[in-house]
Formats: sequence, structure tokens, C-alpha cells
Amino acid sequence: MEITKSNNGGSNPSAGEEFKDMIKGVTKFLMMVIFLGTIMLWIMMPTLTYRTKWLPHMRIKFGTSTYFGATGTTLFMYMFPMMVVACLGCVYLHFKNRKSSDHIDRETKGGVWSKLRKPMLVKGPLGIVSVTEITFLAMFVALLLWCFITYLRNSFATITPKSAAAHDESLWQAKLESAALRLGLIGNICLAFLFLPVARGSSLLPAMGLTSESSIKYHIWLGHMVMALFTVHGLCYIIYWASMHEISQMIMWDTKGVSNLAGEIALVAGLMMWATTYPKIRRRFFEVFFYTHYLYIIFMLFFVLHVGITFSFIALPGFYIFLVDRFLRFLQSRENVRLLSARILPSDTMELTFSKNSKLVYSSTSIMFVNIPSISKLQWHPFTITSSSKLEPEKLSVVIKKEGKWSTKLHHRLSSSDQIDRLAVSVEGPYGPASTDFLRHEALVMVCGGSGITPFISVIRYYILPDRPQQQPDLFIDFNDHPNLLSASPCVFMATSRAAMLGTRRIRHKNRSCNATNLHFGERPNLKKLLLDVEGSSVGVLVCGPKKMRPRQKVAEYVPMVWLRIFIFESYQFQLVIAYTYSVFSCVVEFA
Repeated sequence: MEITKSNNGGSNPSAGEEFKDMIKGVTKFLMMVIFLGTIMLWIMMPTLTYRTKWLPHMRIKFGTSTYFGATGTTLFMYMFPMMVVACLGCVYLHFKNRKSSDHIDRETKGGVWSKLRKPMLVKGPLGIVSVTEITFLAMFVALLLWCFITYLRNSFATITPKSAAAHDESLWQAKLESAALRLGLIGNICLAFLFLPVARGSSLLPAMGLTSESSIKYHIWLGHMVMALFTVHGLCYIIYWASMHEISQMIMWDTKGVSNLAGEIALVAGLMMWATTYPKIRRRFFEVFFYTHYLYIIFMLFFVLHVGITFSFIALPGFYIFLVDRFLRFLQSRENVRLLSARILPSDTMELTFSKNSKLVYSSTSIMFVNIPSISKLQWHPFTITSSSKLEPEKLSVVIKKEGKWSTKLHHRLSSSDQIDRLAVSVEGPYGPASTDFLRHEALVMVCGGSGITPFISVIRYYILPDRPQQQPDLFIDFNDHPNLLSASPCVFMATSRAAMLGTRRIRHKNRSCNATNLHFGERPNLKKLLLDVEGSSVGVLVCGPKKMRPRQKVAEYVPMVWLRIFIFESYQFQLVIAYTYSVFSCVVEFA
């Protein structure tokens, strides 16, 4: 993959920019080394070398220290590296060069990285996942299998009929108890990473090129792994106690060793959270899903009481980063924001416009969490920001569709004009990509369904900025004929009409020819033909809509077929929206 950079005047980067690039490179290298060292520690942990050589050496070196002690050894080995990586991530983001709109990096030839970002799996329980995601998932599963097999091999080697008889056990009972313990140890590895994807304000996600909304699926995957391993861990111990006629062990609370009752309480709390993640329950009874997830406090508290404070440090680095992030977000959300206007649009759609500091700059497709205490003090709902920080530096807007209880109550309050001025609103965010990288493509293809238009409104508005030189958008709008299309999707109408109007004005002003808007009624667009007909060596494909939206899956299937050019696929999906108006909107933006 070759990346060419267009500079105004061909000037070389200044010494300050070179210094920032050097700091970024060194910081990223240190982050990678520390992270790989932590992974190596996880790999070596089930081996005899770790137990007989590494761990005793670390305990001798740090166990007698005044500052570390026995607990500090585990803290230094597992918690400290992740804290350092998080701090280095802050440094990296601070020195990250945010290129201006007249310095555009464009991908002109395909490479390994562009191929790894293409969709590999389209249908299935994992949804749409790229080659990179499948690779890392396979590596993580391989790590779990390696640890489990190594644990069992080393443990079973010490279990003999004689050793089992010494504890009044049969051979299978001794092996069952050993396997149950090792399942819990494997679950700790998943738990160590469980909270990292939901630490929205941490430096780790943007430093790795991830966004908070795109990382939700990693939290879901890890959550299923954690609960599956811990559930089997608990069931194996219950079977073991029942076979040993020691079922009373279930209510034992050992203050020095492992507390069985605390582990069972943590498991029950986890099972309640796990049950509400079932798609039908989450969509129909979102409030049950939302409030049940606060049981993570009970889950983590009794997990620490179950295994002890020393051993819990192995699985707590991600949770600690999540707590710091949650505290900072709590401080941000304490203050109410100024609501400039609240409009009720057609088809039960609402637009809220807030006042913001002109220095607050966010990128396209960013989201913001909104809380209205008069409706619910605990519920925070994410909405895509439809405004542009460059077009409206002192305003920020979101569009909300009346579909659930919370939005229905909000619609009722906004309908009462006497309550709008007294409506207190708190916000959290915005969250989004660290920089807008859409400009690196020569063309963009945006496909969405229903409410999925909202992330693309800010993208379209960004491309029609009057200060963006030498880039004129061609907008091709294709949607199916629907009697209530314009009323059901007012955002589509407003965004496309405004883009067409402003784009046409700019084109006429500069005497340049461009097809501003083409409308096609009667059928859905031929997505495969549309992708093949897009000109350009680098094409970005953005898709937003429900998980089961057919065009969303079709685009993901077609992108890997077009291998002669760079097709970067990015999928956005609303995890918390209950229903959608199913109108298909596709947009191609080409740059002259």
C-alpha cells in the first residue's frame, strides 16, 4: 500500500512536526513492547517454568520489599503494565498529528493492511467481521486453549490413584476438581480484557484506532466467554461437591482462602446480566437489560471476595481503567448543558440543539450520550451527532426517533411548549474517531437503512464545506419508492437536499461540472453494480443500519469481490435501537 501526501506548496514538515512524529513512534513502540510482554506473561503463566522459576524469583525480589510485598508482586506483574500502556496512550494521542483538510493522505494501491480490513464473515452469530478481527479472535482463542491444555497436562501429571485416595477421592473426582479450577483461571484471562472495550474515554481505544461503538462487539464476545467459562467452572464444582457428599461447601465462607458463597453470588449476578443480553429481551425490554447491567458492581465485588485481593489483581487491570474512565465521565455529566432549541420533526422525530464551546471539535460519525433527569436519572442513551463542528462551531445537534418509552416521554414533554425551557439535559461525550480518515479515499459509498442515515448526515455536510479545496462531491441518491418516505425519513430529505443545493452553488461558482443529485424510484439500488461502477483507486464503503439489514450484508459480501481497488469497509450498527423504518438510502461521494 502506497500513501501519497499532497502538500500545499510542497513544503517540508517542520522540525516540530518531525519531533512529534519521533515521540509518537517511540511511544507506540513502547506500548507495543509492554503489551506483548504482558501477553507473553499470560502465555507462560500455565507452564512449569513460570511456577518454578519466574514466580519464585519475583516473590524473592519484591515479596520482601516495603513498597510491594506479596500483594505488590501480583500488582507489579499484571496491573502496572496496563497502567503504563494507558499513560503512554495519552502521550501518543497528545502528540498525534491531526492533519488539516488540505493535507490529505490517500491510498492509491492495495496492500496488506487494506486487505485485512475487508469483511471476511458476513452472516453468522459474530455479525460482519473483518480479516483482522477474525485473526485476533483466533489468536485469543488459541491463547485460552493453550493455557487450559497446559494447565490440565501439568495438573493431571501429579494426580495418581494414590494421591487421590489420600484425599478420599476417586481418580475422576480429583481430575474434575482440577479441571474446574483451571476453567476459573482461564475465565480470569477473559475477565482481564472484558471492561477495556467499554472504557469509552480511555486512551487505549483511540490509540489502537478503535472507537467506542465499534468496540462494543468485543465486549459482547468477551462477556459470552467469561460467563460460559465461569458457569462451567461453578457447575463442575457443584458436581464435585455432590459426588463427595459435601454439598454444604456451597455455603462456606472462608475468610482466609477461597470463599465459595461469594463466588456463587458473583455467578448468579453474572447469569442475570447474561440472560438479559438475549436479543429479544434486550430489544423488547431494554430497561430490564439496562438496569440489570448495574449488577456488574455486585459481580466484581464478590469476585474479589471469592478469590482474594492478591489473586484478583490478575484480572482487574481492565476494570481499574474502566473505573477511572467512569469516574471522569461522571464528573463531565454532573453539569447540565444549555439547550438552545428542541424541534419536533415529521414522523415523530425530534431534534435537540445544544450550545457548546467553539474549541470543542469532533469528527464525523461521533456519538453523544444524553440524559434527561426528569425522565430517568440513570438512563443514558447514545445518539449520533448530525451537526458539523466546522459548519456550526458553537452548536451541536442530535436527532431522536420516538420508538421506546424514554423517547416517547421526551416527545410528550417537547409537545408541551411550556416545559421546553425548563428541560434539564446532561450529556456525555462526544465519542468518535480521533480524526476523520474519510478524506484519504477518492470516493465514498454510503449505504444505510432507516435511522442509519444519521451518522452520514455529518459526513455529507463535512464534504460540502466551503473551505475544502479541489474536492467537489458527486451525490447519487437511490431509495425505494415509499408513500411516506419523506415524512418517515426527514433526515434523508434534509441532508440530501441541502447537500445538493450547496454543492450546486459551489460548482456554478467555480464553473465546474458535477452531477449534484440523482434520484431513482421504484426499486432498490443494485449495490454490486454501484460498487463496480465507482471510479477511483481508493474507495471507502460505509454501511449503517440494523444487524439483519439485507443491504448491509450484501455490501459486505460484494466488497471482497472488488479486489482490484482498495475497498475499505466500515460497518456501523445501532445496538440499542429497538425498531427501524426500513428505507434504503445509498450515497456515492466522488471527488474530482
